[in-house]
Amino acid sequence: MKLLLTSGGVSNPSIHSALVQLLGKPIAECHALCVPTAQWGHPMCGPASVRGFIAGEPVWQRLSGLGWASVGVLGLTALPTIGAERWVPWVREADLLLVDGGDATYLCHWMRESGLADLLPSLPDKVWVGVSAGSMVMAPRIRTYFVEWPSPKPRPRPCPGEPAPGPGDATRPRRRRTWSHPVEPLRVWWRL
Repeated sequence: MKLLLTSGGVSNPSIHSALVQLLGKPIAECHALCVPTAQWGHPMCGPASVRGFIAGEPVWQRLSGLGWASVGVLGLTALPTIGAERWVPWVREADLLLVDGGDATYLCHWMRESGLADLLPSLPDKVWVGVSAGSMVMAPRIRTYFVEWPSPKPRPRPCPGEPAPGPGDATRPRRRRTWSHPVEPLRVWWRL
């Protein structure tokens, strides 16, 4: 997977040039999938902001409004209910994933639950363009300062680098900790 991790999208000529280089063809010939999932986990986002992202409204001109050949939507919360045989081809056929901001831990959770995290290492030519939380989710850790969404249930497996729960964990005092990103093989690529 090729990563373009930004805080505010394709906001200057050098980022635009890097994106075109990663894609290997003009933006107007590329098919994008928008991933608005992180917005649902953030208290300042909602239906209007998700619509704005998908429609490429002025605030999102630097991401979904760049003039793509087509723009689709990949709602990670729906994927577990429709089966991989339907949605995996959509991801494979797209040139890139445009992953918006919101809450990175919520996005991390749904990347794992949906199966997208497990699929990403098999997509070496796919481009991931992240904005804010869409970038942070690919970092080795997410600082608690950026966590707005408390997970409704324990994570199904420890994050990379965390010990598995063991005896006595229930009696140990809990500290808020950083979350590790969902795709371990991408850690090295992120540091390049």
